Amino acid sequence: MSVTLIIAVPSAMALTLLIPDAKPGSPLLQVIATIGSLCFLVPYAFSIKKRCGMASQMPRWFSAHVIATTLGLVLISIHVGAGDLLSPPGAAWALAVALVVQGLFTRTQMTRQFSAVFASRPQSFAPPDPDIQVRIGVIIKQKEKILKTLDSTASEAVFSPNLRHFIRHPLLTLRYALLAGREAHYVGRHKAGLLVAFWRRTHVALALLFLIALVAHVIIVLFFAGYAAGDGPIDWWHITALGR
Repeated sequence: MSVTLIIAVPSAMALTLLIPDAKPGSPLLQVIATIGSLCFLVPYAFSIKKRCGMASQMPRWFSAHVIATTLGLVLISIHVGAGDLLSPPGAAWALAVALVVQGLFTRTQMTRQFSAVFASRPQSFAPPDPDIQVRIGVIIKQKEKILKTLDSTASEAVFSPNLRHFIRHPLLTLRYALLAGREAHYVGRHKAGLLVAFWRRTHVALALLFLIALVAHVIIVLFFAGYAAGDGPIDWWHITALGR
């Protein structure tokens, strides 16, 4: 996927050289940009559904998230390739590139590092400490007790609290998350967990920044076309030409 992306994005941008009088606002490239932007909405929908506990068939949703994001980047690269990269729209495109590259890097390269964390630790192969086992057992019982209120049908071994649980039972959800963190510390997952949390938060931050940039760009070119065009002609479909 990474190699495909490296080839596809520059090729998509170069494709504008084959389109006569290619401009970002031309009908064809505007339609391509619209489709690309809609592709980027798939991972946001996936994120919302996952955090609300409504996402079924998670592997398929994740695959759709990766494919839609990659396709969206290729399509908006065609749109941006006809314009100026050293501009606000170019900055939004750069955020999209960073978002996709960081996501692919995390899923491919970081997985190996997570494996190395456990493979390089003698504790991973040593007999468990009886005292630690007792502490983990106490934590699991506390988690199971809380889980009866949060979700009586869920299994403690695979349960992960989400936004829906936090809205209904904020204090219990927080307490459950703290217990899960203590359990992870005892079983030795905390080092990898911190690394995962860092990359996940970085990915979320990039996604939010790109979403803000994308929405701002759409609003400006549709409603403030005069401002976006500056002294030049408004050669794209728009709703109002405010700003001129």
